[in-house]
Amino acid sequence: MIFNPRRYALMFLGLSVLISVLYFLLERFAGYDGGSGGSVVVPMIVAMTEGQNYLKDNAEAPAKSAMWKGAVLMSVVGFVLSIAYAAIAGLTFAPDLFTVMGEISLGIWAGAAAFTFVLFILVSRLGYGLGIRAALKARK
Repeated sequence: MIFNPRRYALMFLGLSVLISVLYFLLERFAGYDGGSGGSVVVPMIVAMTEGQNYLKDNAEAPAKSAMWKGAVLMSVVGFVLSIAYAAIAGLTFAPDLFTVMGEISLGIWAGAAAFTFVLFILVSRLGYGLGIRAALKARK
């Protein structure tokens, strides 16, 4: 398989929680708002790791079409986990999230979700390729 879904999911959730905690601490103690950059960094870093792991387990890099398929599958996993994480955050420590969500129309949410999903695919493919290249370089 092009990636390990369980490992990907665990790494994705762990990194998402870590970045959330870091942003919370930065805002709380330094007055710095981290923005939403972590939402792009997480799938890229996890995809890079999956690319490196693939090359460790296999003799050669996968075909480009397989990497695109893997990026789409990783994006589905990451997107579903992101929605679940946002729902849990809204129910536990960030209830104002649901207030903001209620003020935005369904069409805007659908457009934002589609844009985010496409962005996940692109950064996952980029990260996966970078992970493969880094592992190939390390072999030499």
